[in-house]
Amino acid sequence: MRPEASRLVYRIRTALKGESNGLETASLAWQYATEIGFYTSRLKKCLETDSDLEAYLLAHTKPNTLEALDELDFPENAQWKERCETLGWQSPPEIDANKVKALRDRFANTEDIKGWLQSEYRSQARSKQMLQAFRIAQVLANQFGEQDPKLAGESDRLKAQVLNQAESELAASIQELMPAEQPESIAVRYIDAGLEIPKIEGPFGSVLKRIADKKIADATKAVKALIQQAESAETEEGKSNLEKAYLRCDYDLTIDDTRSKIEPSLRGAYSKVATKISHHRSSVESTILLRNAIDDLRKVLQGVSISFGRKKATVHDAKERLKSLQSQAKKMGRRISPELQEDIRKALSEANRKRAPKYAIIGGGGIAAILAIAWIVNTQVQDRKEAETLQTATAAINQAAARQNVPQAQSALREWSQLIASAPEGHSLKLAAASLENWIDEQQSLQEAYSQIADRLDEIKSISGVDPNAGEINALLDKAKSTRESLDIPEPKDVADRIAQFEVWRQDRAEQMESDRKNALLAYLEKAQDSLTLANAADDARQFESRSRAVVESVSSARQFLSKHPELDPNDLQSRNLQRIEDSLRSIQNKRDTMEAAQKSITGAKDLASYLQSLEAIYNFDTLPPEGKRNIGRILRLENEYDSLLQALILPGSDEGWFELNRSSDFSSSKIELDEAEKAFVQRLIDDTLFPSIYESNVKYFEGAPVARNEYSVFLREPVRKGDAAGLKTGVNFSFEVWGFNEDGVADEAAQEINFLSHPDGTFWGFFYEPSELSKESIYFQESLRLSLMRVLAGGERFSPLKLIDELTRLRTLSPAFRAYWQQQLVAFIELNPWKWGLPLTPSLAMQKESLESISPDGIDKRQWLSSVEQISPSVQLTEHFRISSKTNLADEARTFATFYSLAMKGTMNLIGQADESGKIEYNDSSHYENDTHWIVNGLTGRIEPLTDNAQVAPYSPVLAYRYQNQGASRLVQQTRAQTGWDLSLDRYEDYLPPLLK
Repeated sequence: MRPEASRLVYRIRTALKGESNGLETASLAWQYATEIGFYTSRLKKCLETDSDLEAYLLAHTKPNTLEALDELDFPENAQWKERCETLGWQSPPEIDANKVKALRDRFANTEDIKGWLQSEYRSQARSKQMLQAFRIAQVLANQFGEQDPKLAGESDRLKAQVLNQAESELAASIQELMPAEQPESIAVRYIDAGLEIPKIEGPFGSVLKRIADKKIADATKAVKALIQQAESAETEEGKSNLEKAYLRCDYDLTIDDTRSKIEPSLRGAYSKVATKISHHRSSVESTILLRNAIDDLRKVLQGVSISFGRKKATVHDAKERLKSLQSQAKKMGRRISPELQEDIRKALSEANRKRAPKYAIIGGGGIAAILAIAWIVNTQVQDRKEAETLQTATAAINQAAARQNVPQAQSALREWSQLIASAPEGHSLKLAAASLENWIDEQQSLQEAYSQIADRLDEIKSISGVDPNAGEINALLDKAKSTRESLDIPEPKDVADRIAQFEVWRQDRAEQMESDRKNALLAYLEKAQDSLTLANAADDARQFESRSRAVVESVSSARQFLSKHPELDPNDLQSRNLQRIEDSLRSIQNKRDTMEAAQKSITGAKDLASYLQSLEAIYNFDTLPPEGKRNIGRILRLENEYDSLLQALILPGSDEGWFELNRSSDFSSSKIELDEAEKAFVQRLIDDTLFPSIYESNVKYFEGAPVARNEYSVFLREPVRKGDAAGLKTGVNFSFEVWGFNEDGVADEAAQEINFLSHPDGTFWGFFYEPSELSKESIYFQESLRLSLMRVLAGGERFSPLKLIDELTRLRTLSPAFRAYWQQQLVAFIELNPWKWGLPLTPSLAMQKESLESISPDGIDKRQWLSSVEQISPSVQLTEHFRISSKTNLADEARTFATFYSLAMKGTMNLIGQADESGKIEYNDSSHYENDTHWIVNGLTGRIEPLTDNAQVAPYSPVLAYRYQNQGASRLVQQTRAQTGWDLSLDRYEDYLPPLLK
């Protein structure tokens, strides 16, 4: 806290009177010079600013710049400056009187300063510049508060609003990661404007602690630097710099009040440095004072006129002063250099050599005195006779004066009047007579004044409503008492009785007025309490403002009444009651302001979170009607549903899908690790021994003709082997051993021998098996399918099982039953963790699964493709199934839906409006799009539902709409098509799109 200017000047004047010196006085000089610099800087800002209002606020905001400069520019300033220059203290800068006058002249032409400030205050208040308005209100209260007590009340009211504003700004700045303005800077801005921030928990306490910690850290750093500097300060220049650094550091510790908050060890070291600097300062000042004393002594010896204070200095005075300073320096243990000691000795020797002329003058004066005494004795002998007569008259006059009786004194004066008149001037008789005459005049004058006081008191007593404790009455009674004490004769009895009667009347009147004042004070308090009760029950802001103004006026009147009559509240009981009423009004005001701000923030809310926060603030107010509390409570109970609304509209009821889509930045291309169940499933498929070694042979059937009547291929367990030749007499006989499969796909029990006949007439009979080869299915299993399954087992791409299903669909050369079985196995694998492999992202796969289940409800047997029936005549249903399935690429479809969901999750549910207390929707400035779906709280069901023409909207319901890239949900389909080439707006996808697009 800055030192008061008047206190500084008082200390300087005290130092000048006592000729104080030392480190403490040097510190005082530093403070004085620093304060002048501070107020001069503020004066410069006032003159440089173009705004008259800002200049006036800078000049008159506490501490008042002009008043401080007037105090600091005290008459002994030149004497103090000379002392500073003599002893090497900080010399104060000049105060430019012309600049001070220029600032005062700037406002001299403004006739009504109060009216001008009130006009500016209203302007700032209307433009919501609350901090600037608060500064003006403070200056108004400081300048004109005694004349108009309402100004102080308005300043206090605005202070509460500015405190709320400051708390809001600080809270927002503390919560932001990168605030536009740091909390400390905000707090300093408000403090510089004159706002006293309370030390309470919350943003205020947090920021004040930060500022205090920063000051303590800076103070600790400065003290440590000073201690280090002290360790190396050996030369005179180093010690001088150390002293300046100490004075600067000590001033900062005093201003910031951090001296007691630094560590005790540092405080101890700091005190040692101060002691060291104090010793050095005392030594330097002692040397300076000794040299000045030597110079003064030599000047006196040379006849130069100098003075010590108001007394003209003599050689003796100068000599004794030098000796005293020398003795003091030795007692204090201060070192006096040899050169200085030699100068002192020489100066004292010069003074001793000039004593002889003085003794000659004294001797001549003694002779003259003796001659004068002889003449006086001779004269007295001649006048003795005349003196005896005068002494007799003088004794009579003195005796009359001792009796203290006016008539007797007047008689004595008449008796000795002739002798008194002939007595020489200055004689004791004449003096005694004059004194007695003065005494008579004085006593008569006092009697007359005493009577006049009684007359005036009687007049006052007759005046209606007079204050018995008025200043005039007190002055008259004090004057009557002093007059009575000054009278040497008895006081007039009738006058004394009248004054005594007045004092009795005064006592009775004072008791009656005290009773009336107590009743008046209680009336003020009752009126304030009644107005507070009415203000608390106000229906609207206008009514509350009117009633709260009545509270403020009543409290202000009561305070003003108490300030005039403090004796009515000796224990501050009524003052505490007034403070309680003010605190209650402020609390009610804060609640109403907060509720009003919350109600305004409903319509101005930018997002759902702030809207619900405002609703919650309104819900907590006691003044909210029960119906409103129920309506708002119904909305607030849906807070969790609002948090999950986006998921419910994109992936309703699928927490697993929401998790899978969110945990990967690129869902489609991410690598997948299998769990134990999946690994076992895939390993089982890889290790299946049925598929690697199935052979295939092309069979031709002949019935005599050289051209085969029928031709087809069959699957064999073993390759075709040549058998024994049949014993036929004619033609050629070929025999084959064939091990095939029956109609169930199960291998025959043993290989069958097949005969083929070739007759000489060129005819052929029987089945001819061409050399067998490994079947296409076995080759595909070994060279492609199993390798793909092994990659999946090692952690392949997410859509690799879907790619295999697509691949099987396209391989028409393979058995339909073979492909159907493996598709069925891959679907079963995907179903272990559907979202992990993207099953919900491909509606076509679900349809293919249903198709296979309709063909074979119990599933396709893995041997069905080996069935002899299936080999000769493949299933028409399976063939049709693959024809339809070939129209869709499952992996691309899944990637498309993954892209769609990823884009959809980047969107937000925006607040585009809200319903009022009656359920009427008020839209904000957000953009609306065609076919835009809005979600509201249904007043009948209490659930979040789409807004329809006949929907009943719940009061206070937020109105939400989905936004992606600042457009509606239809933008998702367009963006998905642009990225994947798939059009999800086709009819076949209508049932598979999320509720967001319905």
